[in-house]
Amino acid sequence: MLFVGPPGCGKSATADALAYELGFPIAKVHLATVVSSYLGETARNIDAIFQFCSQGTWVLLLDEFDSLAKERADRGEHGELKRVVTAFLQLLDEYSSDSPVIATTNHPALLDEAVWRRFDDVLLFPPPTQVEIAQLVEKKLRAITHDSVPSSIRAAMRGLTQADIENVCYSAIRLALLDGREKVLVRDLTAGLARMEERRRAIKAVQGPRSRPSA
Repeated sequence: MLFVGPPGCGKSATADALAYELGFPIAKVHLATVVSSYLGETARNIDAIFQFCSQGTWVLLLDEFDSLAKERADRGEHGELKRVVTAFLQLLDEYSSDSPVIATTNHPALLDEAVWRRFDDVLLFPPPTQVEIAQLVEKKLRAITHDSVPSSIRAAMRGLTQADIENVCYSAIRLALLDGREKVLVRDLTAGLARMEERRRAIKAVQGPRSRPSA
C-alpha cells in the first residue's frame, strides 16, 4: 500500500494501527537515512531490509519513500540513484513474504511512474474536513473543561493537518494551566492558532531561497 498526503495527516499512525490490528510488529525504515553517497551502498541497504523482513512477519513501513523512488527521467538525478530505483522495483517484484509493505510519501509528484504500479492500493490522506476538525478539537480538549469552540475557530483551522490541530489544542491547554486556570477559553485557542501560524512562517523562511554568496 502507498499512503499519500502532507506531513501530520496520519500516514504513519495508520500503519501503526494496522500493525496492532494484525498483531504484527512494525519495522519502520526511514529511507532518507538509507540512501548513501557510496556507490552500491544504498542498494545493499535496501536488500538487507528485505532480507530481514523475509525472516519473519512484520508490517514493513517505508517512510519518506520519495527520497528513494524518484523519477528516473529526472535529468537532475545521477545514474547511481536511477540504478537504485530499478533495483528496488525488482526487489519489490520478487518479495514473497506475508509481511505487508506500506510506503509513505509527502511528495507523490517526485515518484517514478513505474512505482505506482507496484502497489495494490494507494490511499490519500488529505487534511481534515470541517466536521472532522470539530470532532478532533473536542477529542483533544475532552480531558479539560473548555468553552464551546466557535465556528470561526474551526474555520480558521481549515487546511491544517491533524497534527497541527492537535498542537493548537495542546498549546491552548498549556496556556490555561500556566495562567492558573482549569478551563480552556476561546482566547487560548486563538493564541494557539497564532503560535502555529508563527511557526509555519518561521519554517517557510528557513526553507525559502537563499541569497547567493558574493563573488
